[in-house]
Amino acid sequence: MRSGYCQCVSAISGDHNFARKRDGTGTGWGYESMVPEGLCPVVAIAAGDTYSPALRRDGTLAASGNIGFQPATVPAGLSNVVAIAADKNYCLVNTVI
Repeated sequence: MRSGYCQCVSAISGDHNFARKRDGTGTGWGYESMVPEGLCPVVAIAAGDTYSPALRRDGTLAASGNIGFQPATVPAGLSNVVAIAADKNYCLVNTVI
């Protein structure tokens, strides 16, 4: 394990990987593994085939990579997210109302 990384918050797919450092910042490696600006602090990361959603501490989401040849995006107004999951072409979120 690389120094400074938290083993419990990471995401791995066939093409790319992400990890959350102990300080809440994120890092990525592999195909489509660019970490979006303003991402931190991160509490959860998921991995689809060529994209990754990340849950910020404030309950908002960031996305990196592509879904179906289009840039991965987050729906406007999505907030109060408490959990995320990713699959090949979609992302699931749980929110609190």
